[in-house]
Amino acid sequence: MVARETNLVNAFETTLAAQLASGGTSINLTDDPGIDAPVYLVIDPDNDSNREVVLWSTGTNHAAATVTRDIDSKHGTDPTHASGTKVRLAVVKQHIEEAHDAIQQGFVLEDGDGTEVTINPAVASGVYTQREVKFVEGGGIDIDWTDTDNGTDGDPYDLTFTVSVTSSEIAAGTLVTESEGISSNDNDTTIPTSAAVKDFVENNSADIGLVIALG
Repeated sequence: MVARETNLVNAFETTLAAQLASGGTSINLTDDPGIDAPVYLVIDPDNDSNREVVLWSTGTNHAAATVTRDIDSKHGTDPTHASGTKVRLAVVKQHIEEAHDAIQQGFVLEDGDGTEVTINPAVASGVYTQREVKFVEGGGIDIDWTDTDNGTDGDPYDLTFTVSVTSSEIAAGTLVTESEGISSNDNDTTIPTSAAVKDFVENNSADIGLVIALG
């Protein structure tokens, strides 16, 4: 089946306004159901031997509705239905199957590298089991639910990511230490430690004072 939403209306029954021949793919309904395709229809619903479930697959004109024949694969050859044959818009098994397909389709999560994972429920003996996604902490990132009540638009659930990076978690090549000195690292890609800054100020205080005075 296909994960889709087909249209329904309660208590609709009409007749064929013209014959639907074997192999025909367009039906003419006497009355307008008030909805458009896609719609499942049952032709000759009270006749066990000639009953046929069809899908009005496209279009908005009930008088020239394009259909997919014999959805149940009940007939080896599509039957012919005479003008005046009853047509009922009924709930059929395909509605339920499509709802299950939509649930099982789940959704896709994608990471920054483009790797995709489909999250959908497991099904065993007709019973659905939910799946779980976990955000893994690490590298100075702490992840916590900070509001789990009540999940409405006005009060959504809050998942908070807190970043607390220490020097030990920064790549060694990014840090400029006291022994390396700031003067030898004139760029915009490294970060000096407090010791490196202190050492630079202490060793260049006279020059800094002169610049301030001249300024």
